[in-house]
Amino acid sequence: MGYQWLRRMPYLQTTRHGVFKYRRTIPPALREAACGRREFNKSLGTRDPQEAKKLWAAVNLEFERYISDLEAYANIPTNEAPVDVQQRIGAEFLKKHSLISIPLAELRRQHELHEDHLGPSEFEKRSALVQELLGIPMDDALEREQAVSSSPEARAALGTMSPPSYRLSDAKRDYFAEKSIDLSHTSRSAARVRTH
Repeated sequence: MGYQWLRRMPYLQTTRHGVFKYRRTIPPALREAACGRREFNKSLGTRDPQEAKKLWAAVNLEFERYISDLEAYANIPTNEAPVDVQQRIGAEFLKKHSLISIPLAELRRQHELHEDHLGPSEFEKRSALVQELLGIPMDDALEREQAVSSSPEARAALGTMSPPSYRLSDAKRDYFAEKSIDLSHTSRSAARVRTH
């Protein structure tokens, strides 16, 4: 490839399709806080080395922030962690177990409408998951409420955690991601027109 700067940018790799990605190991001491996640992988979404060079710094900073959040979470009681850290932990748990965020009121409504012969309701499935993976007993209401309130994973699974706020930086990221998709689509169609 011939780019000397690639050696100075650790954790930058290419996929078998030539797309650059950032891959870094999560320290073993923080893996429990990361819901068992062993690596941080993020595609830079480009094959262009110059663009990858620009994107690397932002993704490296994102990883460093993620690690500092995990360290903060690992060193303080979970229910005292900042709200955005708790929301991120809850979102990671949902993602790891292929769940989506459903508010508790909706889970309860679905549970009431659910017929027994169709198997367990979504609320029952999530309750069993929380009991099995997090060790939170679901029989005693008082004990359950105390345990769930101190676990962002349980609150996310059972729909009692407020969803993360949508920040201006999130809106900008989504906007530019959408625009780059639209632009790449336009340039491909323009290239097809020129070749015909």
